[in-house]
Amino acid sequence: MNETSELIKDLLANPEWDHLDIDFAMHPDAYISIDRYIDYKHGFIIAQDGDTTIYIDPDKIVTITPRQ
Repeated sequence: MNETSELIKDLLANPEWDHLDIDFAMHPDAYISIDRYIDYKHGFIIAQDGDTTIYIDPDKIVTITPRQ
């Protein structure tokens, strides 16, 4: 498991935060919000926002911002 995956898992385990906003390098305004960490497989972080499953390339992440 990579460090970014561990960080996301730990942040979402903190009851103080209920979402993480994640910004990407591809576009200045490309970001997603996730509320649940699921797994790390084949180089991708698998997470969810509500009922939507999201596959995240940790190498493309620029910033991770927790929010309440």
